[in-house]
Amino acid sequence: MKNWYALPVISWINADRSFEGRCFQEAADLYLKGFSRNKRHPAATVISLKLAYCQCKLGQHREAIKTFRRSLELNNKSRETYIRLARLELWLCQAEHAYKTLKQAVSIIGPDAESAALLLIAALDSNAPQRDISEAYVIVRRFVGVGSETPLVSLAVARYDFANGLKNKAKSAIMALCEKKNAPLEAFITMGEILLGEGNISAAKLYLREALALNPQHPKTQTLLAESYLTESPGRSPEYALQLASNACRSSFWENLHSMQVLAEAYYQCGKRTDAVLVANKVRSVGLEKLRREKLSTQP
Repeated sequence: MKNWYALPVISWINADRSFEGRCFQEAADLYLKGFSRNKRHPAATVISLKLAYCQCKLGQHREAIKTFRRSLELNNKSRETYIRLARLELWLCQAEHAYKTLKQAVSIIGPDAESAALLLIAALDSNAPQRDISEAYVIVRRFVGVGSETPLVSLAVARYDFANGLKNKAKSAIMALCEKKNAPLEAFITMGEILLGEGNISAAKLYLREALALNPQHPKTQTLLAESYLTESPGRSPEYALQLASNACRSSFWENLHSMQVLAEAYYQCGKRTDAVLVANKVRSVGLEKLRREKLSTQP
């Protein structure tokens, strides 16, 4: 147990007991209670990570994001906080936010293999300007062939290669990654997305089902798999696609345009035209709101 050289916070001690017992709501309440008077306690960063974990387990992802950001306001040199926040933003299909988070981390505390790889992946996912993607690639290259290259670094480089026209090389590298025991979830999602884009639906489903088995609640996996079941091919099932796309929209709090577009198509193919129109209108309103927020964020 780490000695923080500070007085213990009783509510945090009780929260840890609840945390270990997987009573996440009780733990979250007690962690928050302790924060009311101990925001600058030496253990505050560690407690913030535990609180955010509880909030994620409870489906309170927006609250978890706020917890991470408040923690970074008090301690902007916690690499683990940046990485967990960025991973959550990527989970919620908020790649542009993840890119900004990781860019800040690299700027303030420098990159490690994980943050560098995630930075490049977020840049690619958010369709960042080519200059930003190239800068992220240069950072990732520092960790290629140095010691034990991580699977995430290999995946990020392969994705960059694919985006820059080296498609066969990239596909071979990603397929090889998927064969390894420690293959990252993102490798299966990426391979499934590539094959889906090429029209190889049956192969795409194999990779996406593997990704779903690794994490059944991942919004991007659910969305891509739903899309595959809406395509004219053997095994087409709009009903199953509707189930997957609905789950994806809930998991991403109805903020991911791609998930909602797939859901609207699923409703349409299931003959539920009214629901399809309602979701299509939701896509439009969310898209306009995102444009408004982006415009405000760029104003001086």
